[in-house]
Amino acid sequence: MVESGRPSKKRRIGFYTTPDPEFISLADHCNAAKVGIMKNGNCASLKAVPVDGVRVSLMNTCGVDALAHLVAAAYCDSEKYRSYVQTLSTSQPTIVGLGVSLATKGVRNATYVYRARLTRAYLETTPLNGKLVRIDCTNTAAHLAKVLRFPPSTVERKVCSSSFLLTVTFEKILPLPTPL
Repeated sequence: MVESGRPSKKRRIGFYTTPDPEFISLADHCNAAKVGIMKNGNCASLKAVPVDGVRVSLMNTCGVDALAHLVAAAYCDSEKYRSYVQTLSTSQPTIVGLGVSLATKGVRNATYVYRARLTRAYLETTPLNGKLVRIDCTNTAAHLAKVLRFPPSTVERKVCSSSFLLTVTFEKILPLPTPL
């Protein structure tokens, strides 16, 4: 068929845009929770957040966000972990509280305020103009887990029974997420 003097062309559909029927079927029956992704502190559209009368500007929040998303994923995946987390104290901001907020309420303005309050409580602040402070969160997630008092899943204990033998034991202190 010719339209407007030109032959019609069939558009080729790329391989990656063709839906896979097995995946669509699996996705329809899945009850997975959706956990939003927080913007990094370096994001230009993310402004300073008010915390207790001071505006807090965060930088390089990847490590903090990684820990929060780890908790959020574990909270969604494991009922044992969820029930353990609900027993923890929430009197002050914790990385676990941030993860639970992500899992239950998603990413909202209050989530960014909570992250700013958490980092302000544990990390060094640099005063800027007026009532503005900057917190540089640049660090690995492993280091931030120690600084932000991320609850460990095990504690390593080393016992020296002789000068030639060192015994290492691990004590489980947190019910880790296990497949149900």
